[in-house]
Order: sequence, then structure tokens, then C-alpha cells
Amino acid sequence: MAELTAASEIPRGAGAWASVPAPRLSFNLRLVPDVTMMFPDGDLRERLALARKSGFSAVEGGVPDKPRELKNALAAEGMSFLCMSAGRGRDEADAMGLAAIPGRQEAFRESILEGIAAASELSCRIMHAVGGLVQDGERDEYEKVYRDNLHFTCERAAEADIQILIEPICAARQPRYIVQTHAKALEFVYSIGAPNLGLMADIYHARMAGEALLEIVQKHADRIPLVQVADAPVRRQPREEDPELDAIFCALADQGWQGWISAEYVPDGPLTESLAWTRLLSSWSRNTST
Repeated sequence: MAELTAASEIPRGAGAWASVPAPRLSFNLRLVPDVTMMFPDGDLRERLALARKSGFSAVEGGVPDKPRELKNALAAEGMSFLCMSAGRGRDEADAMGLAAIPGRQEAFRESILEGIAAASELSCRIMHAVGGLVQDGERDEYEKVYRDNLHFTCERAAEADIQILIEPICAARQPRYIVQTHAKALEFVYSIGAPNLGLMADIYHARMAGEALLEIVQKHADRIPLVQVADAPVRRQPREEDPELDAIFCALADQGWQGWISAEYVPDGPLTESLAWTRLLSSWSRNTST
């Protein structure tokens, strides 16, 4: 896996992890009413300025139409483009991705190569290859196409020093998505075996699928450069007192994890107040080894 370093912007003490940087925060530039609405007001520069002021240092999103313009806007705020989603078609029907769709391999690979070029221009080092929706009774064929396309994607991305992630989307959210659990995503990660293939962990999808994300990060943290956070079953901000999320952060800190935390939710109330959960990141400054 490509090594990710993250200089902390969260105050830390001289505790057990004093030499381990706390994770940086990122958010998705896309505005999807029931999924994520982070810093929605104003033009791009106004959104970035408020995000930077609120402690965020990176963004995520799809392949931008004007990567050079976006790079300049990010640079003006001292921010970066963390993770790019690619592999979607040009029609609304393809919004959930093409990576697993039989007969659409050429369109998928064209989109991925466009994404890699844009990511390289933005110095973005992580990409999510969007999977797609499976037709009933044809999962085996879709999974074969998915594996083949991930092999292709990882090979091409490695040439640009880009890491590819698989993001599970739970059945409650999308019953036909190709990868619905973290367990299934990890099955693909390890069976494909590409060194630059990893998992995008998401506490919302894990909870909705009945998975124990704590166990997953304890066993597979080295394959997880990015953790998305949100409450469930409604995708709002995490609760300020969330024992499971606190335990997940502690487990990651205990392993010296140096990845990123992504806020992907629709704030309930003022956006700045919705960031109270970031106090849980004090895991990186606690001294529990004495």
C-alpha cells in the first residue's frame, strides 16, 4: 500500500502516541441531499475557506471538469484533493458505477484513465473505482468483470503512484450494489492481491449491514487509508458520545494509524456544531499505556 502521511492539526499531548500524527480531516465536495451536505453555502472558494477554518485539510469528489482550477483553489487554502471517485458513465443510469457491468468495460476503463490523469494533475493519491449495480441472478458474471476491471485499474494506477479503494454500500442503501459489506470488500482486496488496493471503511454502512467495524480496523488497519464517519440509521453527524466510534479511533491510534477521517453526512443543525464529534479524536493524545 502507498504510505500516507498526515501531519496533525489536532492538538496532542505527550502521551503514548506522541510520535504518531493524528489523522487529518476531509469532506466530499459533492452535495447529495440524503448523503452528504458539508459546507454547502457559497462558491467553491468560500466553501473551502470555511472548511479550512473548521479544521479540514482535504476534499474528496468525482473527476473534476477543471482540475487545474480546482488545484489552484485548494492550494490557496493550503488544502489537497484526497480521494477521487472514477469509473462512472456519462448517463444518470451509470451513476453507481461501471466497474462490474458486463459489456461496459471499455467505457469504464476510459473513465478510469481520465480519472488517473486528473488525479495526477491534482496530486491526488487515492481513487475509488465505483462498482455498479448487479442484475438478479447474474452476480458471478458481474463479479468476474469487477475483478478484471480492478486488476486493470490497479495496474494503471500503480504507474501513477495512486492507491485504489473499494467502498462498500450497504443493502439497505442500495440492494443491488456489487459490494455491500466490508467483509466482501476485503475478500476482493485479498483475492486480487494488488499492493495498491485497499478498503474505504464507512461506519454508517458497517452499522447498517450489522458489521463490527471495530474488529475490521483491528485486523485490517494497514489496508484502510480512509475512514468515513456518520451516524446511522439516518446519515447525520456522529454523536459526541459514541462508544463504538471512540473505540474505533482508539484502536487505530493504538496501531499508529496515519490515515484520514472523512466527514460524510448531512449536518443536523448548524454545521460547525455538527463537528463536536471530532473531540473523540483525542484518542491520539491519550496516554493509556502507563
